[in-house]
Amino acid sequence: MLAYSVEYSLRTLEGRTACADEASAPGDHVNTILTKISRLSEFAFRVLFCAAAGVVFAIVCSLWVGLIVLLKGTGAFDRAGLSPVVCVAIYFLVGPLGGALIGLMLPLARSMIGYMFVGFVGVLPLYGAFALLLVPRKHWLAGVLLTCGLAAWVGGVSGYLDWRRHRIRRRSGRFSSWPTRTPWV
Repeated sequence: MLAYSVEYSLRTLEGRTACADEASAPGDHVNTILTKISRLSEFAFRVLFCAAAGVVFAIVCSLWVGLIVLLKGTGAFDRAGLSPVVCVAIYFLVGPLGGALIGLMLPLARSMIGYMFVGFVGVLPLYGAFALLLVPRKHWLAGVLLTCGLAAWVGGVSGYLDWRRHRIRRRSGRFSSWPTRTPWV
C-alpha cells in the first residue's frame, strides 16, 4: 500500500511538472525535486528489499533450529548456554538489520574489495549478537577479535563469491541492473 501511494504521488508530481513547465517555466526546481525523490525511493526500496532478504534468512535459520530441536533435542543449546527461543529471536532481530546494512552499503560493491566489505558488514551483527551472549565478560577482547575475524572470513568469502558471480554474468551478457521501483525516471 505504501509503495502504491509513493508511486501515485510521484506520478502526480510528474503531471504537475509538465503543467508548471508549460505555464510559467519557473525553473527546473520541480524536476530536481522529482529526481531526488525517485533516487530516495530507489534507495529505500533497496534497503527494504535487503531487509526482507534478512527476514527470509531468519526464517530459514529458524527452521534449521526447529529441525535440530526436533531431531536432537535441546542438549546442544543447553551446553552452549543458549535456548532455542533466544537463538530464533536473535535471527529475527539481527537478520533484517544485517540485510538493511547490506542494502545501505550496496553502492560500495563495485569492486572485489567492496563486495567483500559489504559481506563483512552484513555478517558482523549476527556474529556480534551471538558473541555477546556466548562469550564470558572476562574473555571479551578475545570474543571481539574472534567475532571480527570470523565475520571478515565468512563475509569476505561470500562477498568474493557474489562478486565473481556478478562478473561472470556480466561477461556472458545475462546481467541485469539492480531492480528499481521507479522505472519512469
